[in-house]
Amino acid sequence: MPAGTTASRRRKASGSARARCSLSTAVDNYFLVAFSCKGRDLCPSCAIRRMVDVSAHMVDQVLPRVQHRQWVLSMPKRIRWHLRHKPDVINGLLTIFLRAVETTIRQSSPGAPAGARFGAVAFVHRFGSYLNSHVHFHVLVTDGVFSAGDDGEAVFHPAVDLEREDIAEVQKKMRQRGLRWLHRHGHIDDDALHVLDSLDHAGGWSVDASVTIPHWDRHGLEHLVRYCARPPLSQERLGRLNEQTLVYSLRRPTVDGRTELQLTPIELLDLLSQLVTPPRLHKHRYCGVLAPNAALRAAVTASAEPAGATLQLLEQARASMGLPSASPAEPNPSSPLAHHRLRAGRADDRADPRSPRRADAGAGGDAGTLATAARVRVRPDDRHCGMAGDGPDGGAEGERLGVIALTGDRARGPWHRQGGGWGRVSATG
Repeated sequence: MPAGTTASRRRKASGSARARCSLSTAVDNYFLVAFSCKGRDLCPSCAIRRMVDVSAHMVDQVLPRVQHRQWVLSMPKRIRWHLRHKPDVINGLLTIFLRAVETTIRQSSPGAPAGARFGAVAFVHRFGSYLNSHVHFHVLVTDGVFSAGDDGEAVFHPAVDLEREDIAEVQKKMRQRGLRWLHRHGHIDDDALHVLDSLDHAGGWSVDASVTIPHWDRHGLEHLVRYCARPPLSQERLGRLNEQTLVYSLRRPTVDGRTELQLTPIELLDLLSQLVTPPRLHKHRYCGVLAPNAALRAAVTASAEPAGATLQLLEQARASMGLPSASPAEPNPSSPLAHHRLRAGRADDRADPRSPRRADAGAGGDAGTLATAARVRVRPDDRHCGMAGDGPDGGAEGERLGVIALTGDRARGPWHRQGGGWGRVSATG
């Protein structure tokens, strides 16, 4: 982020934590990690933290131990303008889609009563793989429905024999009901309704439900939630060609055969500004038995827990950092320090390079927080502020520390500030 911007000052004004590698022999191997600026979509650090936190929370405390299926809905280009600029269109079409999916799953679940409900988490994506504006839905759905038992427990009725014809029927219902809803609420006129309803190849409506996660694969479920909660920009695919040109690699070639986008920094910011979720709009929503006011929510979410391998790694991380083990009354506390850093360390290479886990990866050590500063006052021109004598060894007199990372004559840690970006240097000081 360029120096002196409002977002940069807000990040530094939120405070920082000072840390060092416990296995390093250098006495001056300290660095600062900035607290989250709580920005939406544009900040890679905050976006990756939010992705990790959302996936960990859902797998550990929300999603039950049953098979899940991902349903993806893409709509015609002629309707996407309304989706970008009218939140009520998103609410209306998403409600129609969820009802169609729930009806299909209930009909495919033997023994399910008429009032049985599914559990779903809907993610609204506003971006495509080419950094283009493309509003579509990713919905994580239990592959079955829940009903209330005699003693109040949640009874799961798994869906069987869900074929491609059933998915095609959901797509057909979505096309018919979606167009009628848009016309009834005045978003499209009679001519547009006739054109969109008479087009071949489903008229631009596309439904996919080919991805399933079995009940025992909690690790795979967490990765699927991360995919649904991912930010619009993949930092590992962004590079610099020269001082004025950035290169963004594409997963698939475009129609004209391009495999990368060459953009100036201003052009990149212009593209990303169109993908930011508007304020006061949720990025994901809980539906069915997972809704906050659902009567069966507590009974359904009681079986939610992380994978066994994750629990084992969590206990190892607790022991290595000297933290007490989880008590039986609270076997899965919400985002403790070790839990968050373990989850963040398992994120892909787009994770924040300023995080302690990423910074000491080369040394194989663990970064321990030594001091925390809240609401630090810093200069808005991205310069250093002096913080001397707060380390375990007292620190050197007049030591200069940046709010993001140590800077000065010697770079302390594998990452340091270089102009407007981050550069990797030697960790020996």
